[in-house]
Amino acid sequence: MAETKLMFAKASALLPQQQEIPSLLTSISDIGQNSGLDFLSFIPKNEMRKEFYADIPVDIKVSGTYHNVGVFLDKISDSSRIVTVSDINMGGPKLQAGEMILETTFSLVTYRFVESAP
Repeated sequence: MAETKLMFAKASALLPQQQEIPSLLTSISDIGQNSGLDFLSFIPKNEMRKEFYADIPVDIKVSGTYHNVGVFLDKISDSSRIVTVSDINMGGPKLQAGEMILETTFSLVTYRFVESAP
């Protein structure tokens, strides 16, 4: 029983509870800003419930260099929570202060644990 509880605690660390989601989304925004990105839009979508977890998708649009987007994605991959990024689209290059700035859109999905009914 102790081993099962330990396994559950480890899995729960990867899937936050409902009340932890706002702080997780704030953390993602902070990671982006610390990576040198400007957020143009950050739109959380309706969660999609699955068997024991829920998908929490967020559509994001940022402005920054190719390198800064890569730094952001690398930092997200090191997160202690499960986060996936898909549908990356880069475009609209503009030269600013000697750097090529791109507008990048992507879908980010994080997950939360859903307690099953007794």
